[in-house]
Amino acid sequence: MPTNQTTNYTRNNWSHLIKQLRNASLSIQEALHPCIQVAMYEATKHNFGEFQEMVSVDVPTCGVVWCGFNASLTRSGISPWSCMPIGCRSGITVIIVICILFAIFITMGNILILAVIWRTPALHHSQSVYKFSIALSDFLIGAIVFPASANSILMLV
Repeated sequence: MPTNQTTNYTRNNWSHLIKQLRNASLSIQEALHPCIQVAMYEATKHNFGEFQEMVSVDVPTCGVVWCGFNASLTRSGISPWSCMPIGCRSGITVIIVICILFAIFITMGNILILAVIWRTPALHHSQSVYKFSIALSDFLIGAIVFPASANSILMLV
């Protein structure tokens, strides 16, 4: 159990560090450290509106991403993307690239199938109508759903 004297000493040191932090010019990498974020909250606790939180909930491959900064840093370009660990950023990038590649391959492949069925008279029978409708629905998935999914993931960040 800490003594009262130890608690006062720690509180005084913390207050001194907080005063120094108010006047410090931090780089984005330094500001991403969780202890610095908490200290910045303490430094701005009495200045209403100076501390800003950035929360992204349920980011794929990451879960919840939280960080908080002094308002002056958020004006300099910090975003939730800056707060994410490198593994999360690379995972999101891979997911977006996969969505875009799937969209391209699905769209191009189904355009080819639709063109073959449309241009070949021997394929104009009832079974081909079914195949044409499946290719058309797959084309729409590739042209609309996959790009929208990639865009939704980008909007989370």
